Amino acid sequence: MERRARSTVNRVLGTGKRPRRGRAEPKPRPPAASPGPAIVASGWADDLKGARRFEVLGQRDDPRLAAIEAAIDFAGLIGIARIEERIRQLAASAQRQLREIPGVQLKTSAEPRLSGGVIRFRLPRMPAQRAYDALWERHRIAIALPTSGDAEGLRFSPHVY
Repeated sequence: MERRARSTVNRVLGTGKRPRRGRAEPKPRPPAASPGPAIVASGWADDLKGARRFEVLGQRDDPRLAAIEAAIDFAGLIGIARIEERIRQLAASAQRQLREIPGVQLKTSAEPRLSGGVIRFRLPRMPAQRAYDALWERHRIAIALPTSGDAEGLRFSPHVY
């Protein structure tokens, strides 16, 4: 599992390197001394028009990318099937509780295979933004707020943390 996780991290980080079997990975080398001052900010491209000229990548968030290895190891310890089962249990429980609240309209299929652990619902008597704000302010529950068409309402996805 560890070898596969490291390989995945290497691909995500863009190194393209895969660990070789039976060999220890080389230790990272310290960075070379900088010949001059470090550039902390980047400018924009004068040849582009509009807002595109401000689109610069800047510095990657390498610690976050490196954390993928730990996340993959953690998921491997729990087991993907167990994670899926738990997410489906949480989603089913949330759907049951939402059905008991007068006025809530569930927009998610009752069939677990069709919902994938996602719960969509709306409160016809309350604007979605107001419900969204209340869930955060009162309970610190962060959910998605789709605002257009058939997707309008609230969307919640339980996860394993």
